[in-house]
Amino acid sequence: MKKNRHSKKKVLITGATGYLGGFVLQASQNTDWEPFLLVRSISAQPVSFYSSDARTPTFINAKKGAGLVKQIIKVAPDAIIHLAAYGRYNHKSEDITPMLDANLYLGTCLLEACYLLMEQDGRPRPFVYCGSYWQNAFSKQKPSPNSLYAATKNAFDAIVNHYANNCDVPTLGLKLYDIYGPHDKRKRIVNLILDSLSAEKAQPMSGGMQKLSLLSVHDAVDAIFKGLADLELCKAMEGTYGVPGSETYTLQEIAKIAETITGKSANINWGVYPYREKEIFEPVVLPSLPEWHPKVSLREGLIEMITARNT
Repeated sequence: MKKNRHSKKKVLITGATGYLGGFVLQASQNTDWEPFLLVRSISAQPVSFYSSDARTPTFINAKKGAGLVKQIIKVAPDAIIHLAAYGRYNHKSEDITPMLDANLYLGTCLLEACYLLMEQDGRPRPFVYCGSYWQNAFSKQKPSPNSLYAATKNAFDAIVNHYANNCDVPTLGLKLYDIYGPHDKRKRIVNLILDSLSAEKAQPMSGGMQKLSLLSVHDAVDAIFKGLADLELCKAMEGTYGVPGSETYTLQEIAKIAETITGKSANINWGVYPYREKEIFEPVVLPSLPEWHPKVSLREGLIEMITARNT
């Protein structure tokens, strides 16, 4: 039996029109949370695979400036899942303003709203947000960003620490590794490898010896909702945790696994491109979210992707 819509708790989700956000929204349909989506444009929609027979999420067109905090307070969410981000490996000057807006300003407004809501009624609002293992590209012990994007994420961690330590907002940061999964339209490396299995023209790539900890989108969603549930129960230690994939492979090894699954050869020309500046060859192993483990093996995840491509 479906629960009454008005008996559900409100969760405000940012970034719901992105790849991970679409899966988070989909998963929320099977929880006690009623999703409210903060979007830049009311015309923005979740990714095309999202569908729901349960209920239609509420869309909120984000205001500019100081009105944003008031707008969030008016919604009065019981929790926030902050996924929105502006990411670039090599940024250009025109990327700076939208990157700071998405990665620092928006999240600060969300945290301020959490604090002010708690001041009003005494109820803490759990705040779960996602970062990247790029923030610790070369060191487990201290921030070592490999890009301006990762540096802005580290800067946001400092803002989160203020609200957690000085304003008692319950927060949990999840540093996600490389996400992959079905129905992904982004030009990510796994998609390029799968494309090469049926390509007539060889796909040029780097040497392919850098390792990736590929994280299934299903495991990422599981970590987000586990973290949210733990914050609600005051179980989780506040702070930031890594959310890695189940295995680590080089790009060439990933291509070999795809070949064994399909019986096709990956048409890739390795070594055409130089490795990127600040390339991560061995992902740093960060402390993982307590009592959480990835469930989807890379082979299982690739099979799901390939099956989705063929249907």
